[in-house]
Amino acid sequence: MYHRLLEEAIAELKGERSEEVFEPEITLPIPAFIPPEYIPDEHLRLHFYKRVAGVGSVSGIEALASEMFDRFGSRPPQLENLLRVVDLKIVLRRLRIATADFSATGAVLKFDDDTPVSAQRLVDLVRSDPARYRLSPDSKLIVTMEKDEVSDPIGQMKNFLRKLG
Repeated sequence: MYHRLLEEAIAELKGERSEEVFEPEITLPIPAFIPPEYIPDEHLRLHFYKRVAGVGSVSGIEALASEMFDRFGSRPPQLENLLRVVDLKIVLRRLRIATADFSATGAVLKFDDDTPVSAQRLVDLVRSDPARYRLSPDSKLIVTMEKDEVSDPIGQMKNFLRKLG
């Protein structure tokens, strides 16, 4: 993100138009990072963070994950989480969901004004299962997860988002 902001600032100083990239914010109660023990060299670790941040497709994530396995061995759970978060972000970008805040009981999603998800689709979803889905007064979708689903919030949210898009 820092790298992208820096590039945008440089482009602005040069008088070039920068393309605005929609970037969802995700808050998760799980560790998602590249452990220093996995890639001890700080510069190389930052290089991979930059590459992870720049991935824009599922095939790109798979290719990067494969490369990391080839270079550094089995990926630790924190890195697996990071790669899954990037995968989730791709879906959030496509649906233009501005924020996704996860907790131990579910998630709260705030849709961008330009989301392709229709208001009627959200209303139908809430009507289909009001115990699981509800809309807040400030137009956020609140998704309640079952106890057995909370162990994998990323997977559950991806499955749910497939229903929307």
